[in-house]
Amino acid sequence: MVFDISVNCPLFGKYRFEFLSALCANIIAIAHGAGIAWLSPTLLLLQSEDTPLASGALDVNEASWLGSLLCVGGFAGNLGFGFIANRWGRKRALSLIAFPQMCFWIIVTFANDIRFLYAGRVLAGMTGGGCFVTIPLYISDIASKEIRGSLGSILMLAVNCGVLVGYSVGSYLPYTVVPKKLHNFYYSKIIWMEPRHHFASTATLTRKVPQEKWFRE
Repeated sequence: MVFDISVNCPLFGKYRFEFLSALCANIIAIAHGAGIAWLSPTLLLLQSEDTPLASGALDVNEASWLGSLLCVGGFAGNLGFGFIANRWGRKRALSLIAFPQMCFWIIVTFANDIRFLYAGRVLAGMTGGGCFVTIPLYISDIASKEIRGSLGSILMLAVNCGVLVGYSVGSYLPYTVVPKKLHNFYYSKIIWMEPRHHFASTATLTRKVPQEKWFRE
């Protein structure tokens, strides 16, 4: 059997722009996964006598709040970024999702009090909420029906890759090194065109055909 690279490899086939757009959209999901995993290797340090926080070592109650506030931010991110995606477009929402995650890593770098880390975890959760509502909308808009399921599965793969990165580097690198490196890793503007369904839903129908042609060519 002959292997035709233009058919079997998504980077060279007719779906290449859809595939590359999906990869770019999921960069922030990798960063969110690293943010999820950050707490696990760091918590022992924060609860020890060598804690970098001037407020002192965390007790069990503070540690539990630090873990659970991620979900509070996720709820806010679902609502906020879902509204932005429908009102101003998927691409713009995906670009904005990076800001709360960047703020989280900056807070981790300079925080000397547990209250700042609380705020940072809420911001990290907002990124996750935005990812899980905006990226599927973006993928469903740009993807052909033949590969929509495959492109949709990249989201969870990206999050899990980020979790692996967070566990790995967080276990071996100093506390302040991880956020300094990771916040430069992922922020990438989505350079692809806005999905055609957004223009259709906002009555800018004259741009529907060019969008279709660009993603499918």
